[in-house]
Amino acid sequence: MRIKRFTAEDMATAMARVRDELGGEAVILNTREVPASRWVPWRRRKRIEIVAAVEDGGGQGAKGPAPTGPRSNPRPEVNFLSGPDPGEVGAEFTRGNLYRDPLTGSSGRSGVSGDVRDLTDAGWRELIRKIAASGESPAARALVHLAEGLVAGGMDERRARALAEQAVISIPDDGSWEISHMVEQLQEIVRSQLQPWVGSPMAAESRVIALAGPTGVGKTTTIAKLAAIETLDAGRRVALITADTYRIAAVDQLRTYAQIIGIPCFVVYTPEEMRRTVGELAEYDRIFVDTAGRNYTQREHALSLREMLQAAKPDETYLVLSLSGKGRDLYRTVEALREVAIDKYLFTKADETESLASAVDLILAESRPVAYITTGQGVPDDIIEADAAYLAQRLF
Repeated sequence: MRIKRFTAEDMATAMARVRDELGGEAVILNTREVPASRWVPWRRRKRIEIVAAVEDGGGQGAKGPAPTGPRSNPRPEVNFLSGPDPGEVGAEFTRGNLYRDPLTGSSGRSGVSGDVRDLTDAGWRELIRKIAASGESPAARALVHLAEGLVAGGMDERRARALAEQAVISIPDDGSWEISHMVEQLQEIVRSQLQPWVGSPMAAESRVIALAGPTGVGKTTTIAKLAAIETLDAGRRVALITADTYRIAAVDQLRTYAQIIGIPCFVVYTPEEMRRTVGELAEYDRIFVDTAGRNYTQREHALSLREMLQAAKPDETYLVLSLSGKGRDLYRTVEALREVAIDKYLFTKADETESLASAVDLILAESRPVAYITTGQGVPDDIIEADAAYLAQRLF
């Protein structure tokens, strides 16, 4: 399969170039307008760009037969979102290092490649076959629509493209290419991939549960929700410990919640005080630990958090992340806390964003379970156990 990009002054000229170079069997994968100059993109004059494909052995046009020798990059990449520079007219795409860690740029099991199954040769040929069978490239339009929607919601571009590709491949030849149907197909794929990483609320035998996360993500309110549920609904004996002494308001807020719920709240300032206080609360069924909200991209704060958690010896530690921020910020926090033992994610403020694509991206990239999602400020009602169907439905 040869895939090439062509640009010309108008559609007729571009189509003529496709026929000349790839022959009459070429399939049009995508068309768009691009700036006339790669160096001055703001000029008003536009050119037409066409992405076309032909099976190997075809394309007996102006340039003669396609090469028959071995190719250095046998799997082509149709990069609908960025691709080679528009100025490189006719440049062939290579699939190459399509899936890379969004932070480090490395390929392999880490980062976005963690649960994205790189398409095999057979899978990629099946994708192209379906695009060709669908007529004047509704499949290509569906790819663009799905991938761009996921990227707009905060998903890494490489994962978004891979998921869109899987959705296209899953459609039978006589299936519907309606966008609503494609969205449903993609949601089902995501739901299936998420299933191993959801449904992990706190275990019945866990006594000490710590919440960590940067400033302003809602740790204190979330602890109050969990404590109220465990006390009022489950009937357990619950105590609170806060080490968030950098904000006086945080201590007062948690004490107020404790008084309303009717449970004790203790304030600790050092790891030694944390160790002693946890030891003195042996008769309690659940102990929730609220850690300090800091800028953990500063390593000294991350190390201080690690020291405090080591003193608390939690059975479970949740990394609390706000969904109202940028997807890149989620990765930045996770990377900053690599030296801290984190068991599960807890996402907050799902009610303050239209898309949960950034959360889905992080879960699949890091292969780490998510326990809960908060959906508002109400205590204790606005918190749910993480659910794959809910996350998939909230992609767009």
